[in-house]
Amino acid sequence: MKLVDSYYKGKKLLFDLADDPGEMNDLADSQPETVKRLSGLLAAWDKNNKTPLWLDPHGENCRKEKAECQAAIDAASQGEKK
Repeated sequence: MKLVDSYYKGKKLLFDLADDPGEMNDLADSQPETVKRLSGLLAAWDKNNKTPLWLDPHGENCRKEKAECQAAIDAASQGEKK
């Protein structure tokens, strides 16, 4: 099982890699106890980690991508082509 704690999506995702190596079927809603167990293991492991000394560029990239998408939606809703 693979637990993904997606801060970007604001939720936890759970995948069975043996049956779903492409991670297409999120099982988090149907297996809340597994999510809870793996979340506890992740928290225990992370407790001893140090805070990173660098910024994660992923957030900046996501914001840029979202802004570009919104600009395209706004233009399309006004009949413009981009």
